[in-house]
Amino acid sequence: MSDTKATTETLDKLYLEWSQFTGAKTRREIELQAQVEALGIHRDILAEHMAHIMAITQGCKENTLEDVVAHCLEEIEAMSPNTEQESE
Repeated sequence: MSDTKATTETLDKLYLEWSQFTGAKTRREIELQAQVEALGIHRDILAEHMAHIMAITQGCKENTLEDVVAHCLEEIEAMSPNTEQESE
């Protein structure tokens, strides 16, 4: 058992040394990087929608909250995959 532990510790130390000089990443690091990238994409989409909402509300004083919400729902519906095709 202690031989296995010593081997694991040695491998861990070697990996840490090696990863400083290479682009080596653990599976967890790769998954976290993918999540960070996905969050960045969602942040950009949200910022675009917020700017669009501000333009709608400032562009026409007659727009009501219901108008803005309806417009946003239309935009979301247009971005969503066609649910009718999924049910077939």
